Amino acid sequence: MNESSSEQRYLGASNFLRDAERRGLPPARRPIWAFALGKSLQSIGLADEARPILRQAVETYKPGKVEASMLLMEIYLDLMEPQVLEEALRFNTELTEMKQKIDREQMDQIYLLRAQILLALDRSMAAEEALAHVSNKTSSNLGT
Repeated sequence: MNESSSEQRYLGASNFLRDAERRGLPPARRPIWAFALGKSLQSIGLADEARPILRQAVETYKPGKVEASMLLMEIYLDLMEPQVLEEALRFNTELTEMKQKIDREQMDQIYLLRAQILLALDRSMAAEEALAHVSNKTSSNLGT
């Protein structure tokens, strides 16, 4: 999908998910609902609305914990406030400790986010340390 049609789908999904909550969402479905709505809202640029919902998903939806945490860290990076950056660093540390459950590509993204967070917190030596954990394949990527 191109960016426009992808955004349209996320917008539609967020509307349906909000409607589901209004109609009465079963408590057992709330974790996956929070993940889907948080991801949809963040994808359409509504980071302020996505933030508390993604936080709920991180805490309650284990299958989406890694992705929800990464989305939340990106939101925190945009805010550039020391308090939320410290929280992003805590989420990141939790993920780095889950190494065996996360594939190499995702782990590289987690360490890249860690480096960005640490740079934003003016901890350049620690950021370089985080970059040392990124695989050679990802390190050679121009964007990295």
